Amino acid sequence: MTNNRLIHMKVFLKVLLLLGISVTGSTFAANQYRVSAQVFSLGELIAQPVMVIEEGKTASVSYSMPGEAQYKFVVLIRPAADDQVSISLQFSSGKINLQPNLLVEINKQTSVTIDKTRMTLLVQRESDPAERKTREPGVT
Repeated sequence: MTNNRLIHMKVFLKVLLLLGISVTGSTFAANQYRVSAQVFSLGELIAQPVMVIEEGKTASVSYSMPGEAQYKFVVLIRPAADDQVSISLQFSSGKINLQPNLLVEINKQTSVTIDKTRMTLLVQRESDPAERKTREPGVT
């Protein structure tokens, strides 16, 4: 190998190492939350999704079975305070289309009613970043 190529290879390896460290660090930086929801239309339970979501990332679930109601549930969680998160929701099923933005207390059930549709939410921390880091294999 020529000297020039060796220098480029060393620089390339250092960049890869730095990128790996920053990606690994950011993986452990975000909290994960368990969101349990219930959606009622005219008093009847029509959906009950449960999702584990990383803060700052959008997660969604769709449910569809022949002869039953279909729904789509999309959630984005952002940190707000130590014991609160900001949630952007989208729920659709048939003619129902809800898109509330809520400030929710962690570990406390919250309810919102729009027209004849009521949604209850419970947000819980799945684990703290430091706790996940110690449980990861090979991480000390």
